[in-house]
Amino acid sequence: FNEPRAKEAARLSGSLIFVEGHLDVVSLWRHGIANVVAMQGTGAPEKFVLERLAKTVNNFILCFDGDEGGRKAVQQFISAAGPMAKTGAIQISVAQLPQGKDPDEICREDGAEAFHSLTADAMPWLDWVIDYWAADLDKTNAAHVTEVEKALRAEIDGLTSNAVRAHYIDKVARALSHDEKEAAKVAKD
Repeated sequence: FNEPRAKEAARLSGSLIFVEGHLDVVSLWRHGIANVVAMQGTGAPEKFVLERLAKTVNNFILCFDGDEGGRKAVQQFISAAGPMAKTGAIQISVAQLPQGKDPDEICREDGAEAFHSLTADAMPWLDWVIDYWAADLDKTNAAHVTEVEKALRAEIDGLTSNAVRAHYIDKVARALSHDEKEAAKVAKD
């Protein structure tokens, strides 16, 4: 929703902000934020839509609701767009909204500057994925650690940049290890 009107603003600003719903787009427009489109729910975008949008701008900022539905929407978006991001065709960042808040509420309650601050502080998608997987990880459960490591390695292995891949291997080792000594050993393997 709002793709035709958001394209020029996205080109000028250098980024396109994705939100979940129409109301968020309308509210953001009222607050002067025009480079925004709505996913219309939590479904993942089609590859042809991503490719079409990437012709205008390749910096995508996900600004989904600060709830479990929003986190699920981020996961679905990354599942669809991750292959493009791994090759560097697009950049994906994830804005972290406070628990229970949506973009409309942020603008209405805190103003456009607060929203701009959230999008400016958006983290790279792979950092978000690692943090998401590691957040509730029981590091004493070897089977679960192995499962999470396998899932994260699948994401990292597809990266085309050796330097970026090395950075994220180290980050995963630190996130999944009990201490720095163990992390250093794992990162070398």
